[in-house]
Amino acid sequence: MAPERAGGWLAVALLLIGCQPDEGEATPVETAVSAGKSTDPGSERFRSRLSGSGVTFINRHGGGGEKLLPETNLGGVAIFDYDGDGRMDIYFCQGAPFPGNPDHDKVEYVDELYRNLGDFRFENVTEATAAGEPGYTFSAVCVDYDADGDQDLYLCNLGENVLLVNDGGKFRRVDEAEGLAGPASDWSSAACFADFDGDGDLDVYVTNYAVFDLENPKWCGKKITPEHRSYCHPDEFDGQDDRWYRNDGLQAGAWKFVEVTADIPVTGTGGKGLALVPFDYDDDGDVDLYVANDSVENFLWMNEGGFRFVESASALGVAMNGSGRSESCMGSDAADVDGDGDLDLFSANFAEETNTLYTNDGHYFVDDTTFSGLAQDSFLWVGFGARFVDFDLDADFDLLLANGHVTDNIELYDNLQHYLQPAQLFENIGKGKFRLIEDGAGSYFGDPRVGRGLALGDLDNDGDQDAVFANNNSAPEILENLTLNPGDGSRCWIGLDLQARSPNLDALGAKVIVYAEPGKQVQEVRGGTSYAAYSDTRLVFALPKETLDRIEIRWPTGETQTVENLEPGKYHKVIQETP
Repeated sequence: MAPERAGGWLAVALLLIGCQPDEGEATPVETAVSAGKSTDPGSERFRSRLSGSGVTFINRHGGGGEKLLPETNLGGVAIFDYDGDGRMDIYFCQGAPFPGNPDHDKVEYVDELYRNLGDFRFENVTEATAAGEPGYTFSAVCVDYDADGDQDLYLCNLGENVLLVNDGGKFRRVDEAEGLAGPASDWSSAACFADFDGDGDLDVYVTNYAVFDLENPKWCGKKITPEHRSYCHPDEFDGQDDRWYRNDGLQAGAWKFVEVTADIPVTGTGGKGLALVPFDYDDDGDVDLYVANDSVENFLWMNEGGFRFVESASALGVAMNGSGRSESCMGSDAADVDGDGDLDLFSANFAEETNTLYTNDGHYFVDDTTFSGLAQDSFLWVGFGARFVDFDLDADFDLLLANGHVTDNIELYDNLQHYLQPAQLFENIGKGKFRLIEDGAGSYFGDPRVGRGLALGDLDNDGDQDAVFANNNSAPEILENLTLNPGDGSRCWIGLDLQARSPNLDALGAKVIVYAEPGKQVQEVRGGTSYAAYSDTRLVFALPKETLDRIEIRWPTGETQTVENLEPGKYHKVIQETP
């Protein structure tokens, strides 16, 4: 279904009641606003809404006792609006039964899609939408790759990747994924769609992890008892090369992607990639790309235009930490955490490494992990899902983390480590300094899990960001953000749902600056960050003084647009003006 086109330079659709409720009949989106939130500022920041939600998904890694490495990395989740009704739906990635598992060759595990009915109630529509793809799925990218007005699904798998086209709310598998399948020997962790060459359409980068032989698994751990068998360290495996795909446009009724990996000068291959952050770190108007690698140096691809890149992680200070040590990097994100207008970078890492905050000083990055207050409280944990989020709507970026060890019997080897680990919420207390919220974050943060994917989205359309955690080999968690009450004007906000010109209707790569007291705020449109996760691509900005001067949008095409006179407390649909 093609999207409607606006005749003027700007189309604004008001989608939901926020700070100052309007009168009149409620729309479907308005009725999705959850009631009954706590008004006590000392109460918990997030509360669980999984019970009674209708979400019955259980992640199953499919292990059969052989301790196969893919099992322990599994746990992907995506938040997107598959049916275009204004509510964010949830897609959970699933594993498959490996040899030795009783379900092997008998039961098929599938990914599951849940439709948002409002008030944190969901309906399993996997079968009705044909979204239940079998296979070993690590992450899902939700993007309107074919520019028909609805969100498609690209699944990163152990084996060939899969493209599911959304035909008006029902999904159809595309043979060979229009050139994006990759070989069956690949183990793909994540992918991102972006207009890397500036020609208007969406290209693709896929990061791969390790060369893994399912038929001949390695035996790792101490051979004391069978219980001491352990998942192998990634150093036991060779890394796999990542893949670049150029979009050559619509040809004979289908979009054609061509792999151009061999045409990109590569200074490091086999990176064991686990997460991606597409962001314009140098503010030159094109999309650069950070790749978080496990136990080897990270990549930062500096975009020079025309599908020319220079791998610059070492030169820019993000290949290793400030001590010159490669880390086991997993979930990553970028945001302006210190309020200076440029985008800083974060990586969640392994235990006894600390997580790493790289502060962007305008020329290169500096490891400010200790200065920021993030070092000590991350030393014991294994970080996976990681997202910067202004959870409390005070106009700076806080940090949310999903933690969980990769070795299910780690207690046999290290009495300081645990397989199940708590999620963490860090509050930004100003200029990129953080403190861990130990009391009051919510009961989930005291309930250790094996956390993996972490996606953000405003599931109840009230202006604050909710969260969905994907947990390895267990149930997920849905957390409601309790910052705002319906109609509460104590903290104001404005939401933007951007639509760029075709074929990049999702406006991936757009940069937005909101000018409002006490200063300007900067965000980009990108969905595929964190770990094995895709988040709501709508942007929410806090307005602590309940005032708004203007909004500047730099579209992926490089054109800029100024928007004024938008009412706070609502989501606004902003369509790129016609040239």
